[in-house]
Amino acid sequence: MTDRQLIVDQAILAIDGLYVHYWQKRAMYGVDPVQRLRLLRRRTGARI
Repeated sequence: MTDRQLIVDQAILAIDGLYVHYWQKRAMYGVDPVQRLRLLRRRTGARI
């Protein structure tokens, strides 16, 4: 696991698990940062 993958995993855990108003922000702005991080994680894993 690279440092980048570790950082992305930690960001996913922090946003998804600790951010209380995440669902409200996602609904209000129409952006899902956790999904974007998961896609980034998949792309970084494919480069190895």
